[in-house]
Amino acid sequence: MQSRVTYLYYIMTLDLESLKIPEISSKMKIRNIDKTREKDIFIDLFNRSFTYSKNPFIPLTLGELDEVPAEDIFVAENKEGKLVGFIIVNIEEREGERIGLISQIGVHPSFRKSGVATALAVHGGLYLKDKGIKKWICEVYSENLSAVNFIKSFGFKIEKEVVVVGSEIRNVKPFYSDITFIERLGG
Repeated sequence: MQSRVTYLYYIMTLDLESLKIPEISSKMKIRNIDKTREKDIFIDLFNRSFTYSKNPFIPLTLGELDEVPAEDIFVAENKEGKLVGFIIVNIEEREGERIGLISQIGVHPSFRKSGVATALAVHGGLYLKDKGIKKWICEVYSENLSAVNFIKSFGFKIEKEVVVVGSEIRNVKPFYSDITFIERLGG
């Protein structure tokens, strides 16, 4: 019998009214992606950001990037004009409630531990808050403890755990929460 690979994810939530806003570096500019000029640069940034992470890695393709509205993608640009990080947030309707999602957040390995992810997360949270969103959700791979702790630092709490079949993780669009869950734990 062949064993099946599974991944445990935490579904983490935050009431945006209680968003903790840490100090942010002014050494970078946060803005929406310019898809007419930056598609290839963004795909490279996305793929480099996750190459060495503990997350199950799914390289981003041009077709998948085209499916994501530019207004959902924020990039961090350093003083030299280089894209060094990104956050993809979107708004969904779930059970009659509009919620915000952190679909992806990533930082180029050379720019980690410099406040880029913090600036992006704060920007994403404030953007959603301005849109009238009260609840923010993200799905975090349980073995990526640095990501779990980072998300917790903003006040997110683990709401539930889900197990994803390994073959399904490869079929997931890298941005939206359409993973087929095989089991729901604790909720």
